[in-house]
Amino acid sequence: QAALALDFLGARDDEDFGRQPTRTSQLPDPAPLVARLAQAIVEVVSGQRPAPQLIRHTAPTIYSVIARQAMVAGRRRAPGPRRPAIVRRVRVCEPADGIVEACAVVVSHGRVRALAIRLEGLDGRWLVTALTIG
Repeated sequence: QAALALDFLGARDDEDFGRQPTRTSQLPDPAPLVARLAQAIVEVVSGQRPAPQLIRHTAPTIYSVIARQAMVAGRRRAPGPRRPAIVRRVRVCEPADGIVEACAVVVSHGRVRALAIRLEGLDGRWLVTALTIG
């Protein structure tokens, strides 16, 4: 039988199968998403919400940090009902097309926390690629 000749040298896997950047105009308004994500992140790291709820919205490195913090918080959590976090303020700026940097002020259990979040438009949705919780 004859062999089928294929040219694999010309194909670039990272261009065809890697994450595809998405322009801001093709994505929903990021401000409401930042508010929901900030509330969810604070609730996860305080042990009130399961970490897997954030897996679709976060890069793998960010998710692993959040999940680790949630595991530690789950061990320290006092029993009883707790009020959900309240997002007080969100500020969003767009340094480049398809990239959003935002900060949020969240009140949770008598503590005021600040979050800095970087979202990138990838594969038709916003994805958290950097996160700092203060």
